[in-house]
Amino acid sequence: MPHGNASEKISTHHCQRLNRILHPLRGKSHPCLKFRRILHRAVQDIDAITEELAKAKEQYQLFKHHLQAGTEQPASLNVLPIPTYQLITMPDSSHAASHTKEIMVGKQDEFEILKEKLIQHPSKQLEVVSIKGMTGIGKTTLAKKIYEDPSITFYFDKRAWTVASQHHNKRQMLLDLLGSKDDANKGSDEDLALRLYQSFKCERYLVVMDDVWSVEAWDALKTCFPDDGYGSRVLLTTRLVEVANHVCTQNDFSHQMQLLEQSESWKLFNEKAFKSRGAEFEMIGIPVVEKCKGLPLAIIVVAGLNLK
Repeated sequence: MPHGNASEKISTHHCQRLNRILHPLRGKSHPCLKFRRILHRAVQDIDAITEELAKAKEQYQLFKHHLQAGTEQPASLNVLPIPTYQLITMPDSSHAASHTKEIMVGKQDEFEILKEKLIQHPSKQLEVVSIKGMTGIGKTTLAKKIYEDPSITFYFDKRAWTVASQHHNKRQMLLDLLGSKDDANKGSDEDLALRLYQSFKCERYLVVMDDVWSVEAWDALKTCFPDDGYGSRVLLTTRLVEVANHVCTQNDFSHQMQLLEQSESWKLFNEKAFKSRGAEFEMIGIPVVEKCKGLPLAIIVVAGLNLK
């Protein structure tokens, strides 16, 4: 945390930037002043997200350097988490796909592209499809929407979902995919892997591996997925290009997620904020949404602050 003069400079910097945005609204009514205070917090939180993403990128580059050099990763090298905010509903990764309705804005084209790879592509062999993109871009939300789509549930005989996360747990992932709740202490990991393999045998199945951070997480499970020529698929989400390149069976099965356009960003903001507040709301909100640079996580943070 900054201290002393550094903290004062940062605070002044935020105020100056906010004043430039809110200058046209000086002299307006009290509700507008309240909204200005809310958006002052939004500016600070968006900057915090941007800073955390920059740190994560820097740490990943350092990790990549150690990986290529064959040296051990320093204990201090940890990817920093994105801050979470109270009263903001995010499509968090979970050990089972959520059945709650998610708002998905501006991703219909990507949704259709991925659906084509899963159920319309002529390949009948087991294919691994990856969704890659930066933190907060909406990989899990898109994967959930696909997982729950009626055409997907109709096409595949079996579906299963697991989350790998930064420090993957092979046993937990096996139990997730088996749908087991009371079998945590029954059998070895090898026994569970065999059960999973047999459950998929001679079936057309879809497995989602969400939030995969390493090739080791994929390697821990890949032998559990039989290839019987029925058109089965594994859908994997990751923030790391190297992971996507390693697991994808073909280049055209790797999908890079895109940031939202400005019109889509504004639509998402309004959806999450639940209601419009007229001309003043737009006059203040649009410049702040522009600062989010099309990143859904940042837009949802701003909308969540607006609800308080």
